[in-house]
Amino acid sequence: MYRIIFAILVFISISCTKGKTSRDATDNNDTSIVKKEYVARRPFSKEIAYVLCNGKGEDNIHVAAMVYKDKITILSIYVRDIEEPCYTGNNTVDTDKDTMAVDYNQANATVRKSFFKIPYHRQVDFLKNITDTLSNEYGLSELRQIFTVTDIWGDASVEISQKDAKQNNLIQTIYNSKFLNDINRILAEYGLVVDYVWTDKPSLETKEQFLEKNITKYKYLPETFINCRIVFELRKKNK
Repeated sequence: MYRIIFAILVFISISCTKGKTSRDATDNNDTSIVKKEYVARRPFSKEIAYVLCNGKGEDNIHVAAMVYKDKITILSIYVRDIEEPCYTGNNTVDTDKDTMAVDYNQANATVRKSFFKIPYHRQVDFLKNITDTLSNEYGLSELRQIFTVTDIWGDASVEISQKDAKQNNLIQTIYNSKFLNDINRILAEYGLVVDYVWTDKPSLETKEQFLEKNITKYKYLPETFINCRIVFELRKKNK
C-alpha cells in the first residue's frame, strides 16, 4: 500500500512526456546544474529539482528529490515539457563542468526553446553529481524509491529494448541490465542497494520517437522501444 500511494503522489506531480529536441550535446564543459525548489503535494514538504543547462538551453532529463520530514525519500528522473525558464545568465553558466547554480533572479532567465541531448555516460555522471550533492546537504539514508522511465537513457534504453525483445520479460531484463548495475554502483556509496524492481504496463514507441529524446552510439536500432515507468525499491545495504 505504501508503494502504491507514494507512486500515485509522485506521478500526479510529475509530467512524463516525450519532450522536444533539436540538437545534440557532446562532452563540453560549458554546462551548469541549476537547482530550483517547489512546494510539493502532501505528504511531501518540498521538491528539489535539478536540470543541466548550457548557454542555449537545457538537457531534457530532470532529477527531482522529494522531501518528507526533512529527509530525501524519493528521486524521480524524468522528462518534462513545461516551459520553465532555464537560468543561463552570466552568473549561472560556469566553465567548470556541472557547477551548482542556485536562487538566481527571474530577470536572468531565458525561456527554454529547445533541449539538448547528452550521451548515457554523461547522464550517469549528472545523476551521481546530484546524489552527492543531496547526500552532503540532506543525507540519503532514508531514500527508498527511484522513479524513472525506460526510454530516456540513451544506450541503456537501447540495450533494454533489444534484450527484452528476445526475453519478453521486462523485469528480468532490467535486473540484468547495465542500467541497474550503474544505479547500484551510485547507491553503494550511500549504503543503499536496489531491493526489487517494478514497472507499469509497457507500451511501445517508434525509433523516431526514441531519437527525439536520446543520443546513442548504436548504429542499428530496434524499430520499436519499450516505454514504461520503472520504480526501484531500495533498502540499506547489508554490512
